[in-house]
Amino acid sequence: MKTTNVIKLYEEISVFNEILTDNSRIGHKIGFFFVDTFSIRRHRLLRRAIATLYGLNSPVDLATLTAFFSERGLLEAVGGWRYLKYISQYNQKNSEWQKGPFNDIQSQYVK
Repeated sequence: MKTTNVIKLYEEISVFNEILTDNSRIGHKIGFFFVDTFSIRRHRLLRRAIATLYGLNSPVDLATLTAFFSERGLLEAVGGWRYLKYISQYNQKNSEWQKGPFNDIQSQYVK
């Protein structure tokens, strides 16, 4: 069960990376994922923020998301700007679960 959750976690990160890399994918991607679809709170918050910014016709990128969460006092709740940067630079092809600054994500956030 935990392995499935870890795989799902990295699939979520991959979806967010696609959106941050190419905002034209937001309308296509966000409609498929309800807030409850995401396995951890920080991803549910991130999904809501992306939908809100998209609805306001704002760009969805590292700077806007950082400002969005910071203004609402939620930056640490989503893992800080470093986690947002990690998502924006995530490369699924070259990623291994044990690499990167968030290699403890499995033990901390997957239940």
